[in-house]
Amino acid sequence: MSIGEVSEVIIDRVRDLYYLDAGLYGTPAYGAIYLYDTPRPTVIETSTGRNHALLLAALEALGIGKDELRNIILPHLHLDHANGAGRLAASCPNAVVFVHEHGAPFMTEPDRLVTGVKRVVSDLWDYHVEPVPIPADRITQLSDGDRIDLEDRTLDVLHVPGHTTHQIALVSGQSDALFTADEAGMWLPEHELLTVTTPPTTFDFEQNLPNLNRLASVAASTLLYTHFGPGRSAGHLWITGMGSPTGSLGSRQDERRWTTIP
Repeated sequence: MSIGEVSEVIIDRVRDLYYLDAGLYGTPAYGAIYLYDTPRPTVIETSTGRNHALLLAALEALGIGKDELRNIILPHLHLDHANGAGRLAASCPNAVVFVHEHGAPFMTEPDRLVTGVKRVVSDLWDYHVEPVPIPADRITQLSDGDRIDLEDRTLDVLHVPGHTTHQIALVSGQSDALFTADEAGMWLPEHELLTVTTPPTTFDFEQNLPNLNRLASVAASTLLYTHFGPGRSAGHLWITGMGSPTGSLGSRQDERRWTTIP
Protein backbone atom coordinates (compact mmCIF):
# COMPACT_ATOMS: atom_id res chain seq x y z
CA MET A 1 0.00 0.00 0.00
CA SER A 2 0.92 3.65 -0.23
CA ILE A 3 0.02 6.60 1.96
CA GLY A 4 -3.59 7.64 1.35
CA GLU A 5 -4.56 4.35 -0.31
CA VAL A 6 -7.84 2.72 0.74
CA SER A 7 -8.12 -1.07 0.51
CA GLU A 8 -11.00 -3.42 1.17
CA VAL A 9 -10.59 -6.19 3.73
CA ILE A 10 -11.82 -9.44 2.23
CA ILE A 11 -10.85 -12.32 4.49
CA ASP A 12 -13.36 -15.08 5.13
CA ARG A 13 -16.60 -13.42 6.32
CA VAL A 14 -15.30 -9.85 6.67
CA ARG A 15 -17.27 -7.54 4.40
CA ASP A 16 -17.95 -3.81 3.99
CA LEU A 17 -14.70 -3.02 5.83
CA TYR A 18 -11.90 -0.87 4.43
CA TYR A 19 -8.63 0.45 5.77
CA LEU A 20 -6.74 3.62 5.01
CA ASP A 21 -2.97 3.90 5.07
CA ALA A 22 -2.87 7.05 7.18
CA GLY A 23 0.82 7.72 6.59
CA LEU A 24 1.55 7.69 10.31
CA TYR A 25 4.79 9.59 10.97
CA GLY A 26 5.27 9.85 7.22
CA THR A 27 5.72 6.09 6.95
CA PRO A 28 3.71 3.84 4.61
CA ALA A 29 2.07 0.72 6.08
CA TYR A 30 2.49 1.86 9.69
CA GLY A 31 -0.85 3.30 10.78
CA ALA A 32 -4.28 2.08 9.67
CA ILE A 33 -7.68 3.73 10.02
CA TYR A 34 -10.60 1.32 9.54
CA LEU A 35 -13.85 2.37 7.87
CA TYR A 36 -17.09 0.38 7.91
CA ASP A 37 -19.44 1.14 5.01
CA THR A 38 -22.50 -0.05 6.92
CA PRO A 39 -25.99 1.44 7.48
CA ARG A 40 -24.37 3.30 10.39
CA PRO A 41 -21.04 4.25 8.80
CA THR A 42 -18.22 3.89 11.28
CA VAL A 43 -14.58 4.95 11.63
CA ILE A 44 -12.27 3.03 13.97
CA GLU A 45 -9.07 4.94 14.84
CA THR A 46 -8.35 8.51 13.71
CA SER A 47 -4.52 8.69 13.82
CA THR A 48 -2.63 11.90 14.63
CA GLY A 49 -4.90 14.44 12.98
CA ARG A 50 -2.14 15.43 10.57
CA ASN A 51 -3.83 13.08 8.09
CA HIS A 52 -7.35 14.52 8.53
CA ALA A 53 -7.65 15.37 4.82
CA LEU A 54 -6.74 11.79 3.88
CA LEU A 55 -9.48 10.47 6.14
CA LEU A 56 -12.13 12.80 4.71
CA ALA A 57 -11.02 11.81 1.20
CA ALA A 58 -11.35 8.13 2.13
CA LEU A 59 -14.90 8.66 3.38
CA GLU A 60 -15.76 10.51 0.18
CA ALA A 61 -14.25 7.72 -1.93
CA LEU A 62 -16.55 5.24 -0.17
CA GLY A 63 -19.56 7.48 -0.76
CA ILE A 64 -19.95 8.34 2.92
CA GLY A 65 -20.90 11.99 3.40
CA LYS A 66 -19.60 13.89 6.40
CA ASP A 67 -23.15 14.22 7.72
CA GLU A 68 -23.69 10.46 7.26
CA LEU A 69 -20.89 9.24 9.54
CA ARG A 70 -22.45 7.89 12.72
CA ASN A 71 -19.72 6.29 14.84
CA ILE A 72 -16.14 7.26 15.66
CA ILE A 73 -14.55 4.57 17.82
CA LEU A 74 -11.27 5.13 19.67
CA PRO A 75 -9.72 1.87 20.93
CA HIS A 76 -7.36 3.94 23.08
CA LEU A 77 -6.20 7.52 23.38
CA HIS A 78 -2.52 7.50 22.55
CA LEU A 79 -2.29 10.37 20.11
CA ASP A 80 -1.07 8.29 17.17
CA HIS A 81 -4.54 6.70 17.40
CA ALA A 82 -6.91 9.36 18.71
CA ASN A 83 -5.55 12.84 18.10
CA GLY A 84 -7.63 13.22 14.94
CA ALA A 85 -10.91 12.52 16.73
CA GLY A 86 -11.77 16.12 17.56
CA ARG A 87 -11.29 17.30 14.01
CA LEU A 88 -13.26 14.39 12.61
CA ALA A 89 -16.11 14.97 15.07
CA ALA A 90 -16.17 18.67 14.15
CA SER A 91 -16.37 17.78 10.45
CA CYS A 92 -19.02 15.07 10.96
CA PRO A 93 -21.74 16.61 13.14
CA ASN A 94 -23.92 13.49 13.44
CA ALA A 95 -21.18 11.15 14.65
CA VAL A 96 -20.93 9.87 18.22
CA VAL A 97 -17.44 9.35 19.66
CA PHE A 98 -17.00 6.06 21.56
CA VAL A 99 -14.18 5.74 24.09
CA HIS A 100 -13.55 3.75 27.26
CA GLU A 101 -14.82 5.46 30.38
CA HIS A 102 -11.28 5.84 31.79
CA GLY A 103 -10.27 7.88 28.78
CA ALA A 104 -13.34 10.03 28.18
CA PRO A 105 -12.15 13.01 30.28
CA PHE A 106 -9.10 13.34 28.05
CA MET A 107 -11.32 13.88 25.03
CA THR A 108 -13.17 16.82 26.52
CA GLU A 109 -9.90 18.30 27.83
CA PRO A 110 -7.22 16.93 25.47
CA ASP A 111 -4.55 19.38 26.61
CA ARG A 112 -4.14 17.14 29.65
CA LEU A 113 -2.58 14.55 27.36
CA VAL A 114 -0.31 16.80 25.35
CA THR A 115 2.35 17.70 27.88
CA GLY A 116 3.21 14.08 28.65
CA VAL A 117 3.01 13.03 25.01
CA LYS A 118 5.36 15.80 23.89
CA ARG A 119 7.85 14.68 26.52
CA VAL A 120 7.74 11.08 25.23
CA VAL A 121 7.66 11.63 21.46
CA SER A 122 9.97 14.67 21.32
CA ASP A 123 10.53 15.70 17.67
CA LEU A 124 7.80 13.33 16.49
CA TRP A 125 5.27 15.87 17.79
CA ASP A 126 5.73 17.64 14.44
CA TYR A 127 3.70 14.78 12.92
CA HIS A 128 0.74 15.65 15.19
CA VAL A 129 -1.60 18.60 15.34
CA GLU A 130 -2.89 20.36 18.41
CA PRO A 131 -5.93 18.39 19.63
CA VAL A 132 -9.50 19.67 19.29
CA PRO A 133 -11.77 19.15 22.34
CA ILE A 134 -14.91 17.06 21.88
CA PRO A 135 -18.08 18.20 23.68
CA ALA A 136 -19.14 15.78 26.42
CA ASP A 137 -22.57 15.32 24.82
CA ARG A 138 -20.89 13.89 21.71
CA ILE A 139 -19.09 11.16 23.70
CA THR A 140 -20.41 7.72 24.66
CA GLN A 141 -18.38 6.05 27.41
CA LEU A 142 -17.69 2.34 27.06
CA SER A 143 -16.99 -0.44 29.51
CA ASP A 144 -16.27 -4.13 29.17
CA GLY A 145 -19.17 -6.06 27.65
CA ASP A 146 -20.79 -3.10 25.92
CA ARG A 147 -22.02 -3.44 22.34
CA ILE A 148 -21.86 -0.86 19.55
CA ASP A 149 -24.64 -1.00 16.96
CA LEU A 150 -23.75 -0.66 13.27
CA GLU A 151 -27.36 -1.64 12.42
CA ASP A 152 -26.57 -4.66 10.27
CA ARG A 153 -23.91 -5.95 12.70
CA THR A 154 -22.52 -5.19 16.13
CA LEU A 155 -19.13 -4.72 17.76
CA ASP A 156 -18.58 -6.15 21.24
CA VAL A 157 -16.24 -4.25 23.56
CA LEU A 158 -13.44 -5.97 25.50
CA HIS A 159 -11.60 -3.87 28.07
CA VAL A 160 -7.96 -5.02 27.81
CA PRO A 161 -5.89 -2.57 29.87
CA GLY A 162 -2.33 -3.83 29.40
CA HIS A 163 -1.03 -1.52 26.70
CA THR A 164 -2.74 1.33 28.54
CA THR A 165 -5.53 1.63 31.08
CA HIS A 166 -8.23 2.69 28.60
CA GLN A 167 -7.41 0.16 25.86
CA ILE A 168 -10.31 -1.74 24.31
CA ALA A 169 -10.51 -4.38 21.62
CA LEU A 170 -13.56 -4.88 19.40
CA VAL A 171 -15.10 -8.16 18.29
CA SER A 172 -17.36 -8.51 15.26
CA GLY A 173 -19.03 -11.84 15.84
CA GLN A 174 -20.85 -11.68 12.52
CA SER A 175 -17.52 -11.36 10.70
CA ASP A 176 -15.26 -13.48 12.91
CA ALA A 177 -13.03 -10.42 13.21
CA LEU A 178 -11.09 -8.88 16.10
CA PHE A 179 -9.82 -5.29 16.16
CA THR A 180 -6.75 -5.65 18.38
CA ALA A 181 -5.67 -1.98 18.52
CA ASP A 182 -2.24 -2.11 20.26
CA GLU A 183 -2.97 -4.71 22.91
CA ALA A 184 -1.67 -7.51 20.69
CA GLY A 185 1.36 -5.59 19.46
CA MET A 186 2.30 -4.52 15.96
CA TRP A 187 1.89 -6.72 12.88
CA LEU A 188 4.63 -6.25 10.28
CA PRO A 189 3.13 -7.93 7.20
CA GLU A 190 6.22 -7.51 5.02
CA HIS A 191 8.19 -9.63 7.49
CA GLU A 192 5.27 -11.73 8.79
CA LEU A 193 6.28 -10.68 12.28
CA LEU A 194 4.25 -9.72 15.34
CA THR A 195 6.20 -7.59 17.82
CA VAL A 196 5.43 -6.07 21.19
CA THR A 197 4.74 -2.41 21.89
CA THR A 198 5.40 -1.23 25.45
CA PRO A 199 4.81 2.53 25.66
CA PRO A 200 5.92 4.53 28.67
CA THR A 201 4.47 5.15 31.16
CA THR A 202 1.25 3.21 30.85
CA PHE A 203 2.35 -0.29 29.81
CA ASP A 204 1.48 -2.88 32.47
CA PHE A 205 3.13 -6.24 31.87
CA GLU A 206 1.07 -8.06 34.53
CA GLN A 207 -2.15 -6.85 32.89
CA ASN A 208 -0.87 -7.52 29.40
CA LEU A 209 -0.43 -11.30 29.62
CA PRO A 210 -3.97 -12.24 30.76
CA ASN A 211 -5.41 -9.82 28.21
CA LEU A 212 -3.40 -11.44 25.45
CA ASN A 213 -4.75 -14.80 26.50
CA ARG A 214 -8.25 -13.31 26.42
CA LEU A 215 -7.72 -12.06 22.88
CA ALA A 216 -6.23 -15.39 21.83
CA SER A 217 -9.38 -17.13 23.06
CA VAL A 218 -11.67 -15.06 20.81
CA ALA A 219 -12.96 -17.11 17.89
CA ALA A 220 -11.87 -14.73 15.13
CA SER A 221 -10.55 -15.66 11.70
CA THR A 222 -9.22 -12.15 11.09
CA LEU A 223 -7.09 -9.88 13.28
CA LEU A 224 -7.22 -6.18 12.44
CA TYR A 225 -4.15 -4.30 13.64
CA THR A 226 -3.71 -0.55 13.75
CA HIS A 227 -0.01 -1.18 13.10
CA PHE A 228 -0.60 -2.46 10.41
CA GLY A 229 -3.56 -3.90 8.61
CA PRO A 230 -5.48 -7.18 8.51
CA GLY A 231 -4.11 -10.66 8.95
CA ARG A 232 -5.48 -14.15 9.38
CA SER A 233 -5.60 -15.29 12.97
CA ALA A 234 -3.91 -18.66 12.43
CA GLY A 235 -0.45 -18.46 13.93
CA HIS A 236 -0.84 -15.02 15.48
CA LEU A 237 -0.88 -14.38 19.24
CA TRP A 238 1.46 -17.31 19.71
CA ILE A 239 5.00 -17.41 21.04
CA THR A 240 7.93 -19.19 19.47
CA GLY A 241 9.28 -22.24 21.19
CA MET A 242 6.00 -23.31 22.76
CA GLY A 243 4.94 -26.19 20.52
CA SER A 244 1.64 -26.05 18.66
CA PRO A 245 -0.27 -22.74 18.31
CA THR A 246 -2.99 -23.27 20.89
CA GLY A 247 -3.48 -19.61 21.72
CA SER A 248 -1.73 -19.94 25.10
CA LEU A 249 0.80 -17.19 25.59
CA GLY A 250 3.24 -18.95 27.83
CA SER A 251 5.77 -17.70 30.29
CA ARG A 252 7.15 -14.28 31.13
CA GLN A 253 10.54 -14.98 29.52
CA ASP A 254 8.88 -15.84 26.20
CA GLU A 255 6.69 -12.73 26.14
CA ARG A 256 9.04 -10.76 23.93
CA ARG A 257 9.41 -13.41 21.25
CA TRP A 258 6.11 -13.30 19.44
CA THR A 259 6.07 -14.37 15.85
CA THR A 260 3.76 -16.06 13.38
CA ILE A 261 3.71 -19.56 12.03
CA PRO A 262 4.21 -20.11 8.28
